[in-house]
Amino acid sequence: MKRLRSVYQSFPLALPLIALASPAAFAAPMFLDSVGQPGDGYAYSSADVLEARFRADTTNWDLRLENNGDPVAGDNQANLSNGRGAFENRAFDFVLTYSAALDRLQWTVARTNGLSGSLEFDTSGLGSFNTIQFASSGSRATVDVTNLAFSGFDVTESAWPSLSTSPDGLTYAQTNLYFGEDANLLAEDWQLSGRVAFDGFTRRNPSEGAKINARLVQVAQIPGPASIAGLVLATGFCVVRRRKL
Repeated sequence: MKRLRSVYQSFPLALPLIALASPAAFAAPMFLDSVGQPGDGYAYSSADVLEARFRADTTNWDLRLENNGDPVAGDNQANLSNGRGAFENRAFDFVLTYSAALDRLQWTVARTNGLSGSLEFDTSGLGSFNTIQFASSGSRATVDVTNLAFSGFDVTESAWPSLSTSPDGLTYAQTNLYFGEDANLLAEDWQLSGRVAFDGFTRRNPSEGAKINARLVQVAQIPGPASIAGLVLATGFCVVRRRKL
């Protein structure tokens, strides 16, 4: 694990602020810019993406695991069911697992009383990813996300922001679990798991209006006002650096 190290330098205030503009590696993951809970922001530093998606669809596919964000022809997809009763007022356990030895990402979703599906994706030859971006969309049904937990890299993270959505409230929720500038989620084994439950649908086929997705992306951290205030002392001479893994 990395250890925090503070370095105090008597430079003008402008220099620490320039240093803070550069992303840093962290000893433990942190959440960036959760919808409704703003904090440090982020900017995509690569167009590469790996996406795992689960949606309540009564006419087409329900599971997706692919290295792009656009569900078109040729996708790695699976269909759990086309029956409305298979999803409505039902709960599903999900797990996204990565094996570094096999270069394999696996996405598995299982209903608590049966019905399950699983997809695999070969990650060999892909670049690096330092962030897990998790989101839910609930414009056509309540999407209740619970028990969300990450384990890997000698870290267990189970204190996630609320990511549940509903037609009567927040219809979209997203957060970004950032592991540091130089972290690579394809370097070691890890697992992301949780449970999602849908209630009654507002349309016959909710599809993209009742879904969850977990995306692996590459981002750069943009410190928010609270982080800058916490790192820069009243004299403006403090720079905080964290050693890399």
